[in-house]
Amino acid sequence: MQTIVLCLAAFFASMLNAGAGGGSFITFPALVYSGYSLTAANAISTVALFPGALSSAWGFRKSLNEKVANLIIFAILSCLGSIVGTYLFLWTDEAQLKKLIPGLILFATALIYFKDRIKSLKTEPNPYIVYPLQFLVGIYGGYFGGGMGIMMIAVFSLYGMKDFLQINALKSILGFSINLVAATIFIIQVDLPWPTVLSMIGGSLLGGYAGARVMYRLSEKTVRTFIVVVGVVSAVLTWVGM
Repeated sequence: MQTIVLCLAAFFASMLNAGAGGGSFITFPALVYSGYSLTAANAISTVALFPGALSSAWGFRKSLNEKVANLIIFAILSCLGSIVGTYLFLWTDEAQLKKLIPGLILFATALIYFKDRIKSLKTEPNPYIVYPLQFLVGIYGGYFGGGMGIMMIAVFSLYGMKDFLQINALKSILGFSINLVAATIFIIQVDLPWPTVLSMIGGSLLGGYAGARVMYRLSEKTVRTFIVVVGVVSAVLTWVGM
C-alpha cells in the first residue's frame, strides 16, 4: 500500500512539474509520512522525479535559441552550484532541516504565487549579475529545489530574455543539469530504497506524459492556484509530520 501511495505521489508530482512546477510539494511530505528521514525523503524525491526533468528538457529542445557559448556557461554554473547545494544539504543535520524545510516550501510557494510579477521584470542584460545569480540558483536547486524554475525565470528576465518558449527551454535544460548532478550525488552518498525509488520513477514517467496532456486544457492561473494551495498544505503537513 505504501508503494502504491508513493507511486501515485510521484505521478501527480510530475503532472505539477509539467505545469508551473512544485512537484516536490507532494512527494516530499508523502515520503516523510512514510517514515523516511528528511535527508532520505529529499534524496528519493530528487532521484524519482529526475526522469521528468529529462523529458521536459527534450521536449523544449527546438525552442532553445540561446548561443551555445552562453548555454555552456549557464550549464557549468548550474552544475557547480548544484554540487555545492547538494553537499550542503547532506552536511545539514536533521534538527536543522526540521527548522529549514517548511520555510523553504513556503518560500517556493510564494515564488510560484508571484510568478507573473517575476516574469514582468525587464532590465538591460548584465552577465556579471546574471551568472552569479544562476550559480546561486544551482545551489538552491541542489539543496532543495522547490520553486527553482521560478527563480530561473527571474534570472532570465534580468538577462533580457522575453520569448516565453525560449525561457522555458533554457529553464528546462538547466533544471535537468541541476537535477542530474543532485541525483548522481544522492545515488552515491545515500542508501536509497531502490524498490520504492523505481516504483516512483514509473509513476513520474507516466505523470509527466499525462501532465503535458492535461496542461493543454487548463489555464496557467488555475494550475498556479492549485500548486500554491498544495504548497501551503505541504509545508504544514511536513512541519506536523516532523
